Amino acid sequence: MEKIDPDSPLAIAAQEFLESRKHSQNLTHILDALDDEDTASEAILVSSMIFIELLKRRTSLVSEHVAWLRDNYNLVWEKLANLLTKEDFCEDATNALFVLLAEEGKFPIDSQSKRTYYFPEKKFQIILEKYFSVDANFPGVHNQFDEFTNYIDVAYYFWVNVPKILEKIPKSNEKLVSLTLDILRRIPIPSEEELCDISDDLMLCFTKNKARFKPNYETVQKCVQNIWSTVLRWNCQNINHKKTLVLLLEAVMPHLFKPTLTMDYLMDSLNAVPADPFNEDENNPYKTNAIESSLWELESLQNHMLPKVSRAVSFINNPLPNTECDFLALLDGSLDKMFEKESKKKIEKASLTFEKPTSLALPRTNYFQEMFDLAA
Repeated sequence: MEKIDPDSPLAIAAQEFLESRKHSQNLTHILDALDDEDTASEAILVSSMIFIELLKRRTSLVSEHVAWLRDNYNLVWEKLANLLTKEDFCEDATNALFVLLAEEGKFPIDSQSKRTYYFPEKKFQIILEKYFSVDANFPGVHNQFDEFTNYIDVAYYFWVNVPKILEKIPKSNEKLVSLTLDILRRIPIPSEEELCDISDDLMLCFTKNKARFKPNYETVQKCVQNIWSTVLRWNCQNINHKKTLVLLLEAVMPHLFKPTLTMDYLMDSLNAVPADPFNEDENNPYKTNAIESSLWELESLQNHMLPKVSRAVSFINNPLPNTECDFLALLDGSLDKMFEKESKKKIEKASLTFEKPTSLALPRTNYFQEMFDLAA
C-alpha cells in the first residue's frame, strides 16, 4: 500500500478527528470518500489508519459515543468489502481489511476477549462472502488473500467457515462453481502437525501475554468432509469435474476421516472424464481439444509416487523463456542428414564375450555352455 500524504485534505481531517471529538464529522466525510473513485485510494489508507489507532487506544471504542464509533467501524468494513469488486482498488482494500482484522484480533473490542486469543471470525466472514464471488475475481484480490492464508490461524478459520459459504452457491452457476474449486485447491489445509506447534510469526492475530491459539484438527477434518459432500452434490461436469478430481487427490483426500469412501467416485470418474481429451490425429488445431485438455493432467503428475515421473513434469513450473528459440536448424533436416549425424556419434564399446577371442573356435572355458543350451 502507498503511504499517506500528511498534507492531503483527508490526512489532515483524520488527524483532527483523532485529536479532538469536536471534529467527529470528519470521519463521515472520510468514509464518504471511499465511494468516490477519485479519492477512494487515499480514503482506504486514511480510514484504515483511523480505526487501527482507535483499536489500539481501546478506550475510544468503549466511551460514551461507542455506539456511533462501532457503527462507523462496521460501515468502513462494508465499504472496503465492496471495493473488492473494483479492480482498481481491490488490492489495497484487501490488504486494509486484513490489517484491520489483525489489529482487532490483537486489540478486541469485546473486553471479555482481551485475555485470550481472539480471531474476529464475523469480520472474516465479510471478506469470505466477497472472495467467493465472481464480482471480486481479480488477481489483486487473490494474490493478497493467498498471501494472508500463509498464516495458520487465517487458513484454519478459512476452512472452518467455508462450509457456510458453499451452502449459498447454486450448482447451476458453473462459473462460480469453477471459481470456488480453484480457490479451494489453492488455499492450504493445515495438517495436524502444523496445528500442534504454531510459531508466533505464523499467526496473524498473535499477541504476547495472551493464551495460546489452540486449534482442533478434528474440526478441520469435519469441515473438509462437509465441503467435499457439498462439492459432490454439485455433480460437476466437463472441466469442473476435472477440477473436482484434482481437488480431491491433491488437497482433500489426506484430511478425510475415511478416504476409502471416495473410491466409488474415482472409479465412476474413469468413465465420466477421459484422461486426456487431446486428439493427436486431428490436423486442424482448433479441433484438437488442446484447450480442453489444459495442463491439469501434467500438474497432477507432479505428485506421482515415482520420483522419475514427478521430476519429468516439473518443467511446467519453470517460467517461459524471455527470448525466442530458433527452430530453423531443427526444421531444415532430412533422413539422410539425421543418419549421417547419428553415424558420427561415438558409442562406448560393450563387451560381447568373457575372453578375448584369438580365433573362430570357442573359448576353453565352459561359461558359454553354462549360459546357453546349444542343443535347443
